[in-house]
Amino acid sequence: MRVVLDTNVIVSALFFGGVPRKVYDLVGMGITPCFTQDTLAELTDIVTHQKFEQERSRISFPVSDIIEKLRAKGVVVEARPLTIRISPDPSDDMFLICAIISDAECIVSGDDHLLSLKNFSGIPIMTPRQFLRSVRRG
Repeated sequence: MRVVLDTNVIVSALFFGGVPRKVYDLVGMGITPCFTQDTLAELTDIVTHQKFEQERSRISFPVSDIIEKLRAKGVVVEARPLTIRISPDPSDDMFLICAIISDAECIVSGDDHLLSLKNFSGIPIMTPRQFLRSVRRG
């Protein structure tokens, strides 16, 4: 199952655990994360940002290992620009682009702007909890 994981889901999984961590644990075991160069760049920028220095010190592996695992287990597609803005927050459009180009089955996000759309071109946009429920039912 191809899935676009919003950066906030991956960051929450790595540094805070909980339901996002359960989603992340499915990477390579049923879900294939989809990325563009833009979404990977955002992820790298955020997990290496100074504001997460304390969180990085608490994990037992370098964050670069996470990026490499996601690249290895995932699909990186070439983004094409949207001709119109979709999300109320234009910076979220890169996840919508990624979902379309990668033929993803869903987008998993904690972002209210994306979640307010509910779906994009027939691709559901779910919280991590909703995603886990759907995977367990399926």
